[in-house]
Amino acid sequence: MEIWLVFSLATLFIESTARLIQKEALNHNNSLESTIYFQFVSGIPAVIASFLFFRPIPADIGTWVIVLVICVFSSLFNIAYFFLMKREDFTQFAIFQQLGVLWSVFGGVLFLAESMTIHKVSGVFLIIAGVIIAKWKKSEGQPKGISGIHILFFLLFALAAVSGILTKKLIGSFSVPVFAAVMQIVPGIMIATFACRTVGKIKPMLIPNRKNILLFVFTLALGIAFMSHFAALKYGGELSRVAAVRSASPILMVVLGILFLKGERQGIPQKIIGAIAAASGILFLRY
Repeated sequence: MEIWLVFSLATLFIESTARLIQKEALNHNNSLESTIYFQFVSGIPAVIASFLFFRPIPADIGTWVIVLVICVFSSLFNIAYFFLMKREDFTQFAIFQQLGVLWSVFGGVLFLAESMTIHKVSGVFLIIAGVIIAKWKKSEGQPKGISGIHILFFLLFALAAVSGILTKKLIGSFSVPVFAAVMQIVPGIMIATFACRTVGKIKPMLIPNRKNILLFVFTLALGIAFMSHFAALKYGGELSRVAAVRSASPILMVVLGILFLKGERQGIPQKIIGAIAAASGILFLRY
């Protein structure tokens, strides 16, 4: 198995598990305080790894300007993510989230000279179709939850795709831990600076109870998942393929939800069909 796919699958499994726990734990927290907490705590593994496996960092000012642009985009994206995660039907919302992978596919082809093969097109289609099948809900014959705010989030995925393109171009100049640490900590500083009144509200999230300990551990796990994602891009993974594999995360969340959350045990045959389609798509992306 190619090394990029190993890292991508590690990202998929770790991120899916951590996001599911995070969703349950953050039910009553403000979106801004959740974002700040997430940025700093998920950056801890990368900071530690940066000291253990330090490599020289680029001195070129232009490189750091691009890094700053990526951090701004990341800040906007994460604020929107936590805002919508708390306020929208997260399972239904996953349909719209997956359409964002198209930005990465087309961006990779247009700006990174990535190939557009029949296997890649089929794989991306199967993953997106799998998520839509697994997550589809009907309300009087119409898709439930389509609104302007979903369109806004879809456009935010355009920012994520631009960030992905820039990351793919820059990642070769950095060690994975250093790049991951910058991508987590710097946006955290940006958000905390512009929402300084919110920082104090993080204190209840630091009280050592069962829920907060779970949140802390799985947010650390997300930090490891992000390092794995950057490693996939650094070690040979095309942006379009890496993004497509990662986009299967809601499918795995569905499977985990069926196993561990009673509220997710509806429409199981539909969800199984979706999971099979998405898994088939990942297999297609190997070629």
